[in-house]
Amino acid sequence: MNPCEEIYPGIFKVIQQKPRRIAPPVNIYIIAGEEGLIFDAGYGDDTSIRLMGDAIDYIQNINKKWHISRVLPSHTHPDHFSGLKQLKNRYGVKIMLTEPMARVLLNKHTYRDSYRLSTVQQYRYSTIHQRISELPLQLVFRTVYKKVYGIAFLQSHDITVKPGETISIHGYTFTILHGPGHCNDHIMLYDKKEGILFAGDNILRSIYTWLGPPRSNLHEYYSTL
Repeated sequence: MNPCEEIYPGIFKVIQQKPRRIAPPVNIYIIAGEEGLIFDAGYGDDTSIRLMGDAIDYIQNINKKWHISRVLPSHTHPDHFSGLKQLKNRYGVKIMLTEPMARVLLNKHTYRDSYRLSTVQQYRYSTIHQRISELPLQLVFRTVYKKVYGIAFLQSHDITVKPGETISIHGYTFTILHGPGHCNDHIMLYDKKEGILFAGDNILRSIYTWLGPPRSNLHEYYSTL
């Protein structure tokens, strides 16, 4: 069984599967070329990373001139960034991030701070009793969450990109679009000529995207759409 599927000339989809009650399946896209790109890094556990390695080998064997050399997440939710460090360590790909992503992914403290509710939000969304009673559950959740997702943070990255810049790969030219709403640092890739949009989690096939505090914003999501 092939580890990936060619869904458009030179563009491949990899699906990382986990039991649904533990973690959602993730679609990862690989745009093949002499400087090929992985869009979204998925999970960082060994099984998920081995699948990505199989996909990279499969694609590079199709055309010996193709080399998958870069990886760029759409946003900093754990099912989209956790594999970054392992992909770099095992397969030598360069990590591309926007500045907002880099600030969030620096370490566990910056990551947790990005999810910390403001005083106003805490007052709005929960009572003191609720927040205190949830503390033990949060501790267990964080431990399991890190293990299941294979989360790894990044003290550095290789390439900084920003919205408005373009990425050229094997005849495709993708513009980086800022697409907040689901997540405040969300980006998308758009090739206007080919009519190809990699929308990340802003557009999902069968469910509504997550739009909860503190990093989601309904009005920004409408604007992005």
